[in-house]
Amino acid sequence: MLTLDKVQLLEDRIKKAVTLIQKLRDENASLSEELEMLKMHNDELKDFAKSLGNDTKLIEESITNALDNLNEVGEEVTSVDQPTFVTNAEYEEADTFISQEGAKIEDIELPEDDPIDDIIINLGPEEDIPIY
Repeated sequence: MLTLDKVQLLEDRIKKAVTLIQKLRDENASLSEELEMLKMHNDELKDFAKSLGNDTKLIEESITNALDNLNEVGEEVTSVDQPTFVTNAEYEEADTFISQEGAKIEDIELPEDDPIDDIIINLGPEEDIPIY
């Protein structure tokens, strides 16, 4: 009987080994699939990094061009002749014009053939605005 027990033990070990081998094959297949997915993801990230680098270069070039344009405009503005002084009388005249009270829009007369006159609408409390 010793041999029969040994054969049964061997059979149990073989069953365990077969089960373990199948489990390892399944795990290997799962890891292979995961590896393929990671490789694809890695390739996508490489493409993204490359396009991000290109975008960064374009942004840097745009900023550089904008700064160059601003510098050119700044040089043009500084080269424009500006009056050396403005008299106090000119400031007083501007202040008087701006702060004049009593002038109303109704006091301004427009020529009769002026199309802007047709646009002005009086929004009094009793008037209705016609809707076309």
